[in-house]
Amino acid sequence: MNMNSPFQKAALQQKKWRLLLRGVSGSGKTRSSLIIAKELAEGGKICLVDTEKMSSTHNAKDFDFDVVDYNLITSNDHNPERYIKLIELVEQEDYKVLIIDSFSHSWMGVGGILDIVNNLTQTKYKGNSYRSWTEGNQLYQSLINKIFFGNDMHVILTGRTKQAYEMSTKDDGKKEVIKKGMELQQRDGLDYEFDTVLDFDNSKPGYGIPEKDRTNLFSKTGEMITQETGKKLLNYIK
Repeated sequence: MNMNSPFQKAALQQKKWRLLLRGVSGSGKTRSSLIIAKELAEGGKICLVDTEKMSSTHNAKDFDFDVVDYNLITSNDHNPERYIKLIELVEQEDYKVLIIDSFSHSWMGVGGILDIVNNLTQTKYKGNSYRSWTEGNQLYQSLINKIFFGNDMHVILTGRTKQAYEMSTKDDGKKEVIKKGMELQQRDGLDYEFDTVLDFDNSKPGYGIPEKDRTNLFSKTGEMITQETGKKLLNYIK
């Protein structure tokens, strides 16, 4: 590349994946993220930042990854600045793939954006929520920028969806109540930032349906996330 020119030939080899796996509890987001990460890492190291009371370690027998107990090292403080510092630390340790499971806590967790805005409204801005949100959004955007532009790793985020329940009829005719994913517990519009967004629900754990897919790699009706899923994502950028 000519350093005096802003123009360069477009090449997917420069691409690092930004993936969002979203769904209700028990829908297979964590395991699916590790399946994909194993292929994207190409033998390199995987770091999973666990905000879910170390629930990811149930997968330790099947996958080789390092885990960070986010709640332990931050005293359960989900201020975006803490996430930024942690991402920088993960970079320094030469990890190839970063998984944050779940990213929703940066928004709705203790010390997350909703907490920060509420505290600012009650204290610094004396009831002026508009000014509180201006400051809160700036802080949140600094984290989004770090995830999307400020590192050279593949990044996979999992996100909680607000839960709703519906009655379903099984093949034998019996009724059952199942949880269905609805709205992502994050700032509106976050989905648009990602290359691919997969939706999961616990009626078929591990089955990802593309809500957004810039690659056209995924069937519109979805697929089980397997080793082949990770391989085709990797091959796409090679």
